[in-house]
Amino acid sequence: MEFDFNALDYRLIEQKLVEFIRSFAGGKKIVMGLSGGIDSSVSSTLAIKALGKDNVKVVIAKNTQFTKEGIDIARVYAQKIGAEVQEVDTEGVRDTILKSLSIVDSSLILQASVDVRLCDLILRTVAQTEGRLYMGTINSTERIVGWYPKGTLVGDFCPIGGMLKHQLKGLANYMGLEDLAEGVSKDASIVCGGCGELPEFSGIPYSTLDTALYLYETTPEGKLVEQLDKYKIKQEQWQVILNRIDSVSHKSEYFPDYCKINVISS
Repeated sequence: MEFDFNALDYRLIEQKLVEFIRSFAGGKKIVMGLSGGIDSSVSSTLAIKALGKDNVKVVIAKNTQFTKEGIDIARVYAQKIGAEVQEVDTEGVRDTILKSLSIVDSSLILQASVDVRLCDLILRTVAQTEGRLYMGTINSTERIVGWYPKGTLVGDFCPIGGMLKHQLKGLANYMGLEDLAEGVSKDASIVCGGCGELPEFSGIPYSTLDTALYLYETTPEGKLVEQLDKYKIKQEQWQVILNRIDSVSHKSEYFPDYCKINVISS
């Protein structure tokens, strides 16, 4: 039994996110990355709803982690929403960096981390040179389990930092972007496609992970075990998830403001 994320009030959630972006931007223009995935696509759509297309710029970074198909999807989506687009080719830059450091047998996670940091550097540079705010695209699942390089891709503010992956699926469906939701992994080991795996989460359904994280954020501490039992989250599954949360808690201090969708209930 998993939490029914489709039952949430996505009209209200969308409204809160749009108001958060508008309030934080304070009349400034923003820049953000666009990969064609659900996180950045939903975020860019929300930004345009909040600020208007003339105030939103998206950067599409071509590197070895993104497939040609993914880049094409991002291009088409950017054209669809009418955002200003800048493409940057970082192909080979990551390999040059690793080679200069004499790192030959690099793991996929290391490679992805370097690619992400390059994207982050590009976005911060655009923001600085053009006087824009940098809007991050790290979701709440990634935030809580620390599936992002510390301080990277979170931007000056990160609206969806309070939205679990399955909440983003529900929001995408509400916004008429159902095709974006289809790419979300079924297994929790793939927290973010193209960026390696979390082996300890292998075999845990992604929906189970998000249910556990939703309960973690919305349930008073004294009632958490009761709620975990109610939703049939196995003790061994919860322990694996909790161990991961504890091991990456040091990253939380670097996370900027985000829209608090999930709050502790009284």
